[in-house]
Amino acid sequence: MAAALEFTVDGLPVDVPDDGASLMEVLRDRLSIRTVKDGCSPQGQCGCCTVWVDGKPRVSCVTPARRVAGRAITTLAGLPSEVRAGWGEAFCAAGASQCGFCTPGIIMRLAGLDARSGEERSRSEEGLARAGIERSRSSAATALAAHLCRCTGWQTILEAWENYGAPAPPRNWTAAIQRAQIEGGVPQAVGPEVALGEGGFAGDTGPEDALVALSDGRGGWALGETVAEARATAGKVQGRRTPDELPMPLEFPEGDWTVRLRTSWVEPAYLETDASWCVPGGEPASPLANGGAFGGKAMSPLPEIARRLADQQGRPVRVLWSREDAVRHGPKRPPVAIGINSDGHGVARVVRTPGVADAIASVAPDLAVEEVDIAGPPTSVAIRGAGWVEAAVAL
Repeated sequence: MAAALEFTVDGLPVDVPDDGASLMEVLRDRLSIRTVKDGCSPQGQCGCCTVWVDGKPRVSCVTPARRVAGRAITTLAGLPSEVRAGWGEAFCAAGASQCGFCTPGIIMRLAGLDARSGEERSRSEEGLARAGIERSRSSAATALAAHLCRCTGWQTILEAWENYGAPAPPRNWTAAIQRAQIEGGVPQAVGPEVALGEGGFAGDTGPEDALVALSDGRGGWALGETVAEARATAGKVQGRRTPDELPMPLEFPEGDWTVRLRTSWVEPAYLETDASWCVPGGEPASPLANGGAFGGKAMSPLPEIARRLADQQGRPVRVLWSREDAVRHGPKRPPVAIGINSDGHGVARVVRTPGVADAIASVAPDLAVEEVDIAGPPTSVAIRGAGWVEAAVAL
């Protein structure tokens, strides 16, 4: 038996085995605290799993649980209710959240900065000058360097920072829901709770007694009662990856072009990796949840895999892709190599993808489209703007 680790989480004492788990694994998978999101584990790059350790923000996916023994952990769920509600209102009012996957970590970062600047403001002017801390827009912008967001950009998040504590404006929830559904293509949740990570993500909402299925890296699925058990069954160690050289798979079409534009396989880079769950004989949960991943999940195989495994096992199954799985197997924007002249005529060479020729023609009808068969990851025009955006930029 592994020795026990003892620390507090949101003011309550806990003890867990010292078995090498990360703090994020303990919080999400053993304590079921779903406001801690897994966007890139274990790379520490996206900030979605940010919590406080002794009051200071820390990325939990790269923090070994043994390093926090005897310390105080605070998650978004453990913030005072008025503080949590205030941040949810501020983000909602500013439109600073769409899918709501990255924002729990961002709120923890900003709430920590706000608390720290408040402490410094209460000191003498000399102490404040020495600390160099103030509640400014620039300080918030600097803090956000530890986070990724693929929905909003930083403008609205910085507006939420500036407006934290202001009264909530009047809202038309019916219109907001309708607009969100048009944007996402599936029913959407709206409201302050979305920014707090409560948008109903499939990775968060599976039954507590569901088996966990993870890719074994060999085309199959490893099952376990927990994520850690499934990972051990798979024998696959999730690690950091160093960037590879960017390949340019297509040569430019021959010609003396005014403009040339070339791209590689472009990863949509949605933060919430694919997930689904299903009960035997039921309908699988949609991986689109409260966003849609810019169309990158339109072809996700996980719902049907969840359905099949649940029927085979005779119990609920939760199927999860890691960041590596999503990058390796998820569809990409098709590579292009475009040569175009100032009159709009030219050639668009593109990796063969159903629908891409029509997409390009919709904005650049004088581009001749050459589709090329080439080995590489799957491509799709379901990804927002795929094909026609590249053509429009060249034009």
